[in-house]
Amino acid sequence: AGPRRRELPARHRVDDRGPVAAAARLLRPGALPLRAIRAVVGEVDLPPFDLDGAVSAPAPGMARRHYAPRARLLIQDELDVAAAARPVGVLAHRTPAPVADHVELLPNDAAGYAADLYAALHRLDDAAVATILVERPPPARTGSPCTTG
Repeated sequence: AGPRRRELPARHRVDDRGPVAAAARLLRPGALPLRAIRAVVGEVDLPPFDLDGAVSAPAPGMARRHYAPRARLLIQDELDVAAAARPVGVLAHRTPAPVADHVELLPNDAAGYAADLYAALHRLDDAAVATILVERPPPARTGSPCTTG
């Protein structure tokens, strides 16, 4: 038999690809106490966490310092390219996207948007834009992996 399905909030990462008899491995701690996770999945293996970067992290988001774009980033409902310091990068999910020096068009659904977000921000950083205008992200559907409640 394959692994059991385990339901935990998206901010917790548990690796359960091993046999059912093996303990689940917590890849990234989150807001849930360990006892609450154990109540759902049983035994939990806790690998050593090295937040200084000497060993690669078992999951994203575990570094002491996280990525932040070098450019000024503004989240707007209606993108105002004319008022932004140039060169301008735009991160949009609706078409047509406004005309700007650099445009990244992301999927118009929360899961696709989340999957492509950081790669698009890195591309805009690589383009050395002064301002990144982000169209407010699409709402997540209730129960999707992008919701927190």
